[in-house]
Amino acid sequence: MNKYCPKIIETHYAEMLVQLRTCPICRKNMLPPYKNYHYERSIFPTYHEIDFEHQVKIAAWEIMSDIKVDDKYICQGCADSGKANFLCALCNERKSSNKKQESFGDPPEYLCRDCYESISAKTWDDKEKELSEEHRWDSE
Repeated sequence: MNKYCPKIIETHYAEMLVQLRTCPICRKNMLPPYKNYHYERSIFPTYHEIDFEHQVKIAAWEIMSDIKVDDKYICQGCADSGKANFLCALCNERKSSNKKQESFGDPPEYLCRDCYESISAKTWDDKEKELSEEHRWDSE
């Protein structure tokens, strides 16, 4: 690995190493999500057949979610399937990962979709502000 050298494969395209992580639930390889809508600053092609999401899909990898289980991030597929759970910082109930509405910080604290749909906007906004303030210095 120490001698790996990125390769030019075509004008304006190159191959470089990326660090994969393993989902602790399904054991699939996963990459952190990548979103950059500024074409001039994007490192991935913007063409839909070779953009980030398509490359991850054809490699049979997953995109990492923002849900942690035992202090390890899980993939978006497992999170969307509800294969993990989290403690809602508002209702203090354990919820399935597919009920996550918001997350704050690292390690993350979560707010659930059930609370979002059932409590007042003021209560929700107050809790969002509290968690944002509490986690403002977290490294992400």
